[in-house]
Amino acid sequence: MTIASSIRAFWIVILPVTGFGQGLQLEAITEVKPLKRGKEYNIKWTGGAKSEVTKITLTNAKGVAQTWSNLPNDGEEVISLSPKLRPGKGYNLSVSVDGEKVYSQPLQVKRRVPLAITIATFVVVPSVIILLSQSEQSPEHIPDPVNDPPNPSGN
Repeated sequence: MTIASSIRAFWIVILPVTGFGQGLQLEAITEVKPLKRGKEYNIKWTGGAKSEVTKITLTNAKGVAQTWSNLPNDGEEVISLSPKLRPGKGYNLSVSVDGEKVYSQPLQVKRRVPLAITIATFVVVPSVIILLSQSEQSPEHIPDPVNDPPNPSGN
């Protein structure tokens, strides 16, 4: 791990937001973009009364991808992205409290494990294991059933 990558893992990304509410603000996602499926992210916001209910929504061009509803308005929530989200660009997070809504800048969702590694796990590794196991068990002489009839006397 290089120094740059170890520092990058601890950045707090402040996302510029747009919104309808004057008092509600989305402050941060405590992970570096892009987001990964199946991981947890800390979302922070300010605004709205503590007694109000909060809703966090992840959307893309096709509509709502995932929703976290009936959350307390305590200014912070840990959300877990579904491992079934479709990877891609153009996602947005929105936080809404009592009719006020703010949006993140566009986000990207990636696979937690890259597709090439997943394919290698299920195709390449078993193939190598089969090849290695066959090379250890190969007999010196494989009888030809047509030209080498079985010897009934066992000699």
